[in-house]
Amino acid sequence: MILFFSPLTGKAERVADYTIRHLNSLLTPEKIERVFALEPGDNLVLIWDYPENQKKYASVDGCLFVPFSREAENLWFRRKPVSPDQAQNFENLDHDLPMLFPVNRETSGIADLTGDRVLYHADWISQLFILLTGWNELFSERDALGRVLFSGSLAARLNSSGRALAEETIACLVTGLHSLGIPASFALHDGYSWRVTLTHDLDHLKKWTAGYWLRRIMIPGGSNQENLGVWQEFRRQFTSEDPYQTSLKEIIGFHNDHQSRPVYFLRAGKSDKRDSRIDFRDPILATIRKMALENQCRIGLHPTIRSASDPEQFFKDLTELQTAIPEMNPINRQHFLMFDPAVTPSILQDLNIKEDYTLGFHDHEGFRRNSVHPFQGFDLTAWKLTDTWYIPLIAMDATFTDYRKVSADEALRLTAGLLKEVKTWQGHVSLLFHNSFTHQENPDWWTWFGSVVAGIRVGHGLLA
Repeated sequence: MILFFSPLTGKAERVADYTIRHLNSLLTPEKIERVFALEPGDNLVLIWDYPENQKKYASVDGCLFVPFSREAENLWFRRKPVSPDQAQNFENLDHDLPMLFPVNRETSGIADLTGDRVLYHADWISQLFILLTGWNELFSERDALGRVLFSGSLAARLNSSGRALAEETIACLVTGLHSLGIPASFALHDGYSWRVTLTHDLDHLKKWTAGYWLRRIMIPGGSNQENLGVWQEFRRQFTSEDPYQTSLKEIIGFHNDHQSRPVYFLRAGKSDKRDSRIDFRDPILATIRKMALENQCRIGLHPTIRSASDPEQFFKDLTELQTAIPEMNPINRQHFLMFDPAVTPSILQDLNIKEDYTLGFHDHEGFRRNSVHPFQGFDLTAWKLTDTWYIPLIAMDATFTDYRKVSADEALRLTAGLLKEVKTWQGHVSLLFHNSFTHQENPDWWTWFGSVVAGIRVGHGLLA
């Protein structure tokens, strides 16, 4: 058992509790227990205090001292973003680790070891809190929908969208424990492997709707060649199955073959003209519902655009889906990856959402919170922990096709690089593939999806 002691109160006390919970979800075999006073003879104590107070703990055997950064404290009280320009690289595990809150700029090592004492040179506890809670997202640049843009994010500014900086930060503690002879390490899923949850947002069950044809046929402006293609597609609807239906059937067949237990997020509610609706009576949903009852998949909520910042709207959307699909699980992914860091965590907490799969960038692949492990939410307004677990979304098809404009081959290379990082740290993340691609019309993107899944299997990753 590792004792944790800190005399800090107020917001810092909540930061400590949040960080300890996250560490305890990952570290094995040692766990961390918070104590509010040190007793004579206590040893193996992790201490978080102002740097000038270090000497107060000279009598503690097996002491790991983390300096509390006044810069971090200033951010919380003045509600300001952390500046990556103030970060300093420290050496840890044979590579440089950017630390947002350095305390000793006169050294390059992450810590000094003297006997049974480890003195860290940066406040990695505050760093872990900043990364996982998305503190800087409160101040980030937004698009027209209010979504956080990758370009101004902390991950972009640290050039770390492909790095598990949260896990690297935790490794600072593990390194310190190892130096004291404590064999702590990251917990492994099932003791052996890493995990990827395959997910599908069912925004539409049919492509060829009246609204689709209205947009394609009634709105002029296309070339003669494009207009010919539209009329050919219009005629095809009378002789062929709707491509979104075909795609979903192919997806279901794929998961049956791979026994991968995916999550299907179903659209529900209407709050904006960009909110689509699906027919819950569609026969293909009956198939998915039967599979859910047989534990072959899970069904989650994909609510309206406004629901991310409007608790009443989220409640309406959730109630609509629960009424239509009682088999649904208390899991969620926001429509258009909408996520307001100041409001959404409290909404999900109040409505008992157990897992959320929203936290990825819509316009870039990578680790939005620089973590490859699930983490609990934190309400930055009420300044308290929430019970919702967030499973990082590291890549989706629409990011590559609509925002990044890269080929399927390039998307495969980028995704493989991210999954390599997930495997390195034995993480658990999610991928998103919409039912808008068919084998016949989009073989390159089906190859991307199939190759990614094959790579996970070869790397002994779990699909669950």
